[in-house]
Amino acid sequence: MARKKKDKLNLGSLISAIMKNRSKHRSMAKARAIKGIEPEPEPKKPRDIRTPEQIKEDVDVTRARLVETIAALRYDLDVPARARDLRDRVAARIPEELKAQPVAIVVTASVLVAGVGTILIAARNRSY
Repeated sequence: MARKKKDKLNLGSLISAIMKNRSKHRSMAKARAIKGIEPEPEPKKPRDIRTPEQIKEDVDVTRARLVETIAALRYDLDVPARARDLRDRVAARIPEELKAQPVAIVVTASVLVAGVGTILIAARNRSY
């Protein structure tokens, strides 16, 4: 049984493709030179008409956005800080009356754990 050629890109085929493309461009350039066709000029870049103050302002705005992005990434990667924030948000939602009664907290927590456990067991049984 003959082995099929795999469609994988390897270094040899990559170099071969680059060389073919390069020789094609060279032959097209030679043909243009023989026919007297001028190559297309490079498009001119638009001039920057901003003042130095505007450029500094743009740099400052970009720097501020970059700092915000880095801070957001740092927070997203800091799992303990995110867990503390979640704990604080949940604690802020609990009414003061419940905080004063430890029995109510234990009962509420056990009901929540039982509910979550029931949901997880139901989901596990459903997946089979």
